[in-house]
Amino acid sequence: MPIAGDVRDGLSGDLSWSNSTTTIGANWDMFTDNGPVSYEVAVGTQSDSMDNDPMVWAIAGTDTFAVITGLNLHYNFSIST
Repeated sequence: MPIAGDVRDGLSGDLSWSNSTTTIGANWDMFTDNGPVSYEVAVGTQSDSMDNDPMVWAIAGTDTFAVITGLNLHYNFSIST
């Protein structure tokens, strides 16, 4: 049975805020499964509908972090991990 690791916004630790309007980073603890694990990260406009509302997908492979650039974010938005 797969075991998920903790997921955080930011490249190290967990961010309380960010002043970037073009970049989002995320980091996570390794997930475990019976076979190899690879990771994908999505950014969307609604935290509860990533399957229906992704703006940008990034493939992190086996890395435990991802950076998504080229975004057009607005101030006063929230990040959910």
